[in-house]
Amino acid sequence: MEEPDHGSLEDWVAIKPDIFSNDLPKKKLHFIIAWNPVEAKVAVTCRESHRTVNKKEENSHAGLFTLQDIRGIHKQLSLIYPSLVPSLPNLPQEYYGIWSLFYSTDVSPNICEQLELYLQIALEICGEKLLLETLFGDINIIDYLEDVSELRLRAHQECVTRATEEMHKVLEEKDSVATTFPKLLQWYDRENACVSEWHVAQAELYNIQLQPFLDLRELALTKVREAKFVLQSSELGDRVKLPYNEMFDEWQQQYVDALDVITELYVKYYTDTTEMLTSQRDRALQDKLEFNKLDFDDKIEERLDEIEERMTAERLHLLRATKKLYEHQRDRLEKELVNLENKGDVAAKIQKLEGAIYAQQVKICDVRVDVLREEEKGAKKQLNKLIATAEAAQSVFYDAVDDLASLPPNFSDEVEGAAMSDPAIKLLKNKITSLYHRKLAIRDKKATLEESRQIKLNEQKEDNTQYKKHHALHMKRKQQLQSLRSTQQVIEEERRKTLDRIKKYRVVTRRSDSLDTDECANLCTDLNYCLLVEIPDADNNQRA
Repeated sequence: MEEPDHGSLEDWVAIKPDIFSNDLPKKKLHFIIAWNPVEAKVAVTCRESHRTVNKKEENSHAGLFTLQDIRGIHKQLSLIYPSLVPSLPNLPQEYYGIWSLFYSTDVSPNICEQLELYLQIALEICGEKLLLETLFGDINIIDYLEDVSELRLRAHQECVTRATEEMHKVLEEKDSVATTFPKLLQWYDRENACVSEWHVAQAELYNIQLQPFLDLRELALTKVREAKFVLQSSELGDRVKLPYNEMFDEWQQQYVDALDVITELYVKYYTDTTEMLTSQRDRALQDKLEFNKLDFDDKIEERLDEIEERMTAERLHLLRATKKLYEHQRDRLEKELVNLENKGDVAAKIQKLEGAIYAQQVKICDVRVDVLREEEKGAKKQLNKLIATAEAAQSVFYDAVDDLASLPPNFSDEVEGAAMSDPAIKLLKNKITSLYHRKLAIRDKKATLEESRQIKLNEQKEDNTQYKKHHALHMKRKQQLQSLRSTQQVIEEERRKTLDRIKKYRVVTRRSDSLDTDECANLCTDLNYCLLVEIPDADNNQRA
């Protein structure tokens, strides 16, 4: 039989520490109490009223209670607030069963007034929430329970806060405690313990924050695979696949969102740890300058190397997480560019998205170079240590000589050759060479990316210039055409007027054989003008 896990929180609930706090805003409640002789119960009505600018809002509660019910409610409230005990008035005896046939319970108006006063006192002492929920039973158990996940998160946040405060306390005591080198070494032990405790608390806190998104990522990945399997099946029709299309898009987005949050949390965690180790390294460097004795340097240097190794490892984690974050942001922008709708100024949107994608690509290249640089730095440190260890282990001791010329001619080459023959040293050298070539390749890729981006920008600039030039020419031609059309309209209008006058003239000549001299002069003038305005148009048409 399995033993129960006493540390498990399964089937347990967490109660809020301030469930009966009376810190809610005070409201004006009115209690109305009357005796109901038919039911032989006390009728309690509670009205909450407050005036607003436009209207009066009212909320009311009502209920029937026996005298025994009121005593039970008073007992419950008194267990929480003992100061309420003497406030309940003396209630009359209540008869049940056969005794109710011989005796009746009667509550006087005076008792009702005393109960109203009692409820007002209970309202002041217990608060509105507890009193109304106890009286009228509108209890929501969720309001009194803690969310276990939030409770755990707060507990870990408090652990990180305590560890940070302890670290600050130790740092403040350094100047007064670490006055000599032995005391400094003792202080280092305290600092190491504080930093270790802070790291543990910080890791547990971020694990709590990561877990929901890790679960969401796994669930989303399972759903995406399920939908993809159905969509790729050739045995199912479009009607069956239709809901799986929506399912695929929805869970694919959930998966991407979970990845983004996970990566952001990793970046934040490694940023905090790197800053902590950097500050610890800086303090060790300052101590190395202050305690400038030869016998002190070895111990401080050894501790400094350990801190720098951990800092390099944390910085590598930070850079890799940052690279993933930039890659996710780039993928989002590329997806947005692919799904861009043909609405509005599409060209401007495309240029903006392409610029953002280019910026992310440059960031990714820079971070990749930083990663390789950190790896190269760590490999060089390891190489120097191995070379120093190999040279110390393979040193050959010779008798004292009076003249350096008496040493073997290839003495230094033998020592160096013995050190270089170590396979671990060769492996590290090859690794450093490989890292160097990879850095060059990334820089070349970045240069190519910048060159292609500049070419594209120049092409866009030239296209914009050509567009503006053609647009200006088009507008000029449009204006000329409009001017020509307006001139033709004027000519057509004059022709129409002239034709109207000629028609009028013909009508007049039919009526009378004689024509007024002034009218003839006007008619001739109009005809001459019509002929004059037609001549340029004819010339232009002939040139065209």
